[in-house]
Amino acid sequence: MNKNKKHDKRNQLDIILTDLQPNEVPQIYTLKNFYNYLVTNKVMKRISRDKNEDEKKFDSSWHAAPLKIFVLKDNNEYREISFINPLSMMEVYLYLERYEKIILNFFKKDSFSIRTHRKRDNLLFKRVNNNIIEYADQAILQNESAGNYYDRFPCQQLDHFYKSDEWHDLNRKYKFFAKLDYSKCFDSIYTHTFNWIIASNVQEAKRLDEGHFLSATDKLLQNMNMSITNGIVVGPEFSRFLSEIIFQSVDRNIMYSLNCQGLQNGLDYEIKRYVDDFFVFVKKEENVDKIINEIAKSSNRFKLRLNYEKEEKGKLPHIWSEWINEINLFLNELEKSIFYPYSDENTYLLREQRLLPQRSVSKLKDMFQTVIVSDEKMNVKIVSYCFSFIYRKFFGCISNESKKTIFNLAFENAVYYLYDLLFYFYSFAPTYRNTDKLISIIYIIEDEIGFSKNKSVLYKIMKRYSFIIQNSNLADVSNLILLLIMYDIDIGSKSEEYILYEIRKEMNPLYYAILFLYDHFICKEKLGLKQEIEDLIQSKLNIFYNIVDSDDLDSQGKNIFLNKDIWWIFIFYKCKYLSQGINKNMEDFIVKYMSTILSNKQSEQSKLEICKFFLEYNGEKFINWELDKKMFFKNIKFKTFNRTIFNNKQENETFDIFDY
Repeated sequence: MNKNKKHDKRNQLDIILTDLQPNEVPQIYTLKNFYNYLVTNKVMKRISRDKNEDEKKFDSSWHAAPLKIFVLKDNNEYREISFINPLSMMEVYLYLERYEKIILNFFKKDSFSIRTHRKRDNLLFKRVNNNIIEYADQAILQNESAGNYYDRFPCQQLDHFYKSDEWHDLNRKYKFFAKLDYSKCFDSIYTHTFNWIIASNVQEAKRLDEGHFLSATDKLLQNMNMSITNGIVVGPEFSRFLSEIIFQSVDRNIMYSLNCQGLQNGLDYEIKRYVDDFFVFVKKEENVDKIINEIAKSSNRFKLRLNYEKEEKGKLPHIWSEWINEINLFLNELEKSIFYPYSDENTYLLREQRLLPQRSVSKLKDMFQTVIVSDEKMNVKIVSYCFSFIYRKFFGCISNESKKTIFNLAFENAVYYLYDLLFYFYSFAPTYRNTDKLISIIYIIEDEIGFSKNKSVLYKIMKRYSFIIQNSNLADVSNLILLLIMYDIDIGSKSEEYILYEIRKEMNPLYYAILFLYDHFICKEKLGLKQEIEDLIQSKLNIFYNIVDSDDLDSQGKNIFLNKDIWWIFIFYKCKYLSQGINKNMEDFIVKYMSTILSNKQSEQSKLEICKFFLEYNGEKFINWELDKKMFFKNIKFKTFNRTIFNNKQENETFDIFDY
């Protein structure tokens, strides 16, 4: 028997890495160091062991402020997403320690969900050190934002449902359909509605035992979101995990009500729900609106509203994604125009001579623009789909599927026109995900043609396409800016002015950190951000001192973790590009704040441990100030196209890497 078999279980702290931050994370932000501190010092086991069973576990002393940014999503709407406060991360661990089994059992009941959660015990650890499961650093980075702490079944991604036998069977078994979703779903979830699942009225909900998992969930979600009850933090997979409690309760109410009306699930209709998307399949047309109305009624009970502007209904068979037909026609033409077949005798993939005449590239641009115009609401997915196609073509060269290289002679003009096409596509939808797909393609190209030629071409391209940054949301192009920093390519004075205006308007320390690196390495501090940042940090410290020294505030009022400005310390503490003076001022405040923590409550001990992390953990904290281009490229490529799950049965199990 394997003597390490008893350790063949995932580290419970992995939830911090995998499920407690959004996918849209700039590459300089990491939880690796905080995670390592908690693991190596057995922090959570110690806090859990020292618990007082009589204390209110998830009271207001856990209130904490997430860091919020806006990103452009597939529906061309901006969505606010959250970076979870480290105090909330520790609270989540204690919450799951107590309630995880109850929640997972709750998910085993009947529902319409095709993306529910169950425990995953089959992930492979890298080493065991003093009974602590540890991962290699690269494995830690690859697990960040993976959202794979739980197994999501039967469909990890919606695209998997579209490609399944079940999908095609439903489209043939039934005659009519409806497609629905909620309006601003996570922003609309009212945390108190968790109590309403088992309470018949508001007063009964208020009397619900605070030790009940639904009451604890209500309080946890408030605590994670600055004590706000309207809406839950958006972005982390953990929010989708908890939202399933509400969604599946709605499912069961719908199923029960329709059954009372004589409609049997699996016979008269079937509903498949992927998070907040409903796919309704019905035998008789007169029952379509009846089912839609029941979904609306049961959802309204939990303050969830259907988005009637996006409602679709009609007869089957139905063309669900007409834009895919349009983009496939374009990609067929693109393939014939600039790619040799893998089976061709040539040892290279690109028809470089076809890229050199400007009229050829212009024709492809016109065709692509026609696809965009055919369904402008789908421009984000069209660009994403196109990038996935191109990546797959290039990936075939580097993965030994063929013996080809991408280029033959790699003339600079040919490389330029290839990039011209890529950036033209990108300009229609520069979202976070499309940025990372573009960077992944750039990585493959550089790997073949070398740094010097790649930099020369990118410099020219960015001069031409600098307007992309000027017209984009800062969070979505953050990794592109970091890439340009590593190539020593400036973004132009107009782009610099635009970003300066945006970060001063948002006052977000993460944005300041990105432009500070640009100012330090590219501008040689001509933008003056160093002094501006130090002045901002000092002003925050002055406010914090007033809070902790105040005689008029109780311990809750002195909870600086509830103040969103605490993120200025989280982001900039021990930044080696700032002065020693401001770093010493931040250190002095942390020491001062530690002296005010006198309670043995788990929440207060957690705050103390976060302070110790900053003071005692050597090296960087939440920001990677040292930009490593090779690691940057690999992490983005891995995260975007071929994220690995460390699985005992198949260590290199991958997702569908060409999902758009």
